[in-house]
Amino acid sequence: MKMLLNGLLTGLFLQLAVGPIFFFILSIAVESDLFVAWAAVAGVVLADYIYVALSILGIAKLIDHPKVKRVFGIVSAFVIIAFGAYLLWSAIRGAQGAIASGDRTAAGAFVSSFLLTIGSPLTLFFWSSIFAVKAIEKNYNKREITVFGIGAGFSTVIFLGATVTIVSVLQASLPDVIVSILNFIVAAVMIGYGLIRLVRIFSGAPARIAEGT
Repeated sequence: MKMLLNGLLTGLFLQLAVGPIFFFILSIAVESDLFVAWAAVAGVVLADYIYVALSILGIAKLIDHPKVKRVFGIVSAFVIIAFGAYLLWSAIRGAQGAIASGDRTAAGAFVSSFLLTIGSPLTLFFWSSIFAVKAIEKNYNKREITVFGIGAGFSTVIFLGATVTIVSVLQASLPDVIVSILNFIVAAVMIGYGLIRLVRIFSGAPARIAEGT
């Protein structure tokens, strides 16, 4: 129980480093109902747990090479830019959806958030580094690291779940113009984030492995 709680608290602290995924989920919560927003959260959680499981299995060690990380960084940057560009295109058209025009479905929200999260493979190295530090700091064995990872992954449910619930309650009172402005802001943040990462990669600047949710 202590290891589970430790993982949860560690995960919640890391959630404070919000990134493009958080803003993407926020845009879905603003323009959709609570069920659709939670479907988007579920997509992120599934992708997170896949990376947590791979990290615990030690997959990151097999592909821990500067060139591999560089390729992963480029791929994740283009994925983020692509989602941001599509969101910008939808906002310009005045559509109430980031990935498809018209009303967003729960299935669409789940798939899009899953693809955006799984499309950031550097997350694998991030979780691996966290688990390695905790294994040394707390002297955790594989079973204990697994419990810690379950707790850390569940922090996404709590953090994003609370966020979309609050936003969904408030979004009914938001004028359409505010929703459109938020979509433009989210699109700009995602595109800018991806472009900055590409510039850092191609300029040879040290890349940050950690990726905020």
